[in-house]
Amino acid sequence: MLCAGLAGRGELLSDISTLFDTSPDIGVVSSAAYALALLDGKNHSRRICERLRAARDRELRDRLLHVMTILADDNAAATVAEILTGTTKGGGLAPAAAIVAGDKLNLNATRHPAKLIAADASRRGTELRSSQVLAAFGVRNWSFDAEALAFCRTRWNPQFSLAMIAAVNMLGRSTGDEPGVALIEKVHTLRRAVRWEWVPAARPAEGGSGRVVTPVPSAAAAVALWKLGDESAGEHVRNVAAYDQTLGGDYAAWALGQLGEDRAFELALAMLPPPLDPDRPPESQPPHVYNQNERSAGAMLLALSARTAEQIARAKRRIRSRLDGGPLGGERNFYVRGAYTCALLILGESARRPIVRELLATADFPQRRAMTALLVAGDRHALDWMLWGPGRSDEYVAFLLIDKGLAEVLAACAPELPTVDPSASEGVMRWEVRILRDTYAIRRETIQLGLKRRPGAVP
Repeated sequence: MLCAGLAGRGELLSDISTLFDTSPDIGVVSSAAYALALLDGKNHSRRICERLRAARDRELRDRLLHVMTILADDNAAATVAEILTGTTKGGGLAPAAAIVAGDKLNLNATRHPAKLIAADASRRGTELRSSQVLAAFGVRNWSFDAEALAFCRTRWNPQFSLAMIAAVNMLGRSTGDEPGVALIEKVHTLRRAVRWEWVPAARPAEGGSGRVVTPVPSAAAAVALWKLGDESAGEHVRNVAAYDQTLGGDYAAWALGQLGEDRAFELALAMLPPPLDPDRPPESQPPHVYNQNERSAGAMLLALSARTAEQIARAKRRIRSRLDGGPLGGERNFYVRGAYTCALLILGESARRPIVRELLATADFPQRRAMTALLVAGDRHALDWMLWGPGRSDEYVAFLLIDKGLAEVLAACAPELPTVDPSASEGVMRWEVRILRDTYAIRRETIQLGLKRRPGAVP
């Protein structure tokens, strides 16, 4: 039924409608509702909304809440608002799916339930689900800075990684002081978050230091500091890029690259200086960057932040100089060379495409890095690999999108494709992944793929 709706098979509308009314299976009902919303939402909206109001199964409710964002009409808005207000009137907290739906539908009724969850997020001992916290801090239309600060100060832990990222993103939205929250409070908290690292009191019995780090949330905190204009932000970005886990550096490179700021380009140049020249005295050499992960992230940031023709040409020269080498020879590390190759593909060197495809299939090479380069370059092979690849389960696709952070890259490079909600339950997330995969399978040849650079840049 999903495929019928996605393919526009209107002749199957009657059969789908019957299944929606009669099937006891939540998978059938929710997929039928999705298809009806696509094929003839105007005439079936009221029925779907009534089914949502009557839903007692949590997963069916959450799936139908997702369908409300497809309907996106007055019936859907009223139904989602009713669920949001009804939950809080009963003394409860709204489900994550209702917060997400209300935010997508731009409902004012979303603010109070989301703020209640945000306020409860920092209370120790609460039974609050991390998915609800993620949904509350992920709203686009409101900011709960005081609540986000409290959450970061009390619950900073790898267990809440996605919610932590959403919280610091919220803190980085505005440079002005929010009511009751001074800018200096945001900066102080984010500076602590960006350096977060500790060793548990009970070390592992065998091997390892027991060191606990939060690379991506800390990278998000560094990006938030950058958005707030903090003078130390650049150094913090470099520090998280130097972590032994590459995902934080790739997160920061993507986030800063999308801002379209010249200062991000200049930071990238500092992270990836020209090769050392043995014929020049030490005092005239640019500061050397010894950390390989920082240089790799610097190359990606350089490619993603280049906007003008002059910047793109300069970025190519700098990366080639590191790849091919100066008087002392070129880069020898396979993974760093791979990062440089990915960056050059982003900058338009299409001859690098086969190499990056090989990197995507190479064990231990950062998947997000290779996928980002291919998606930005508009290479359909990347989506085939992720969505069509043999043995790619829905769970694995969700892992790539959410845990590897590829959802934000895909949303920018293929905005026509449906999204997957990171706060969704496992069952709903698998269903949303299936919608994504089926959409791609049916519309593969017409989906526009690639990153459009800002005005003034060359393709």
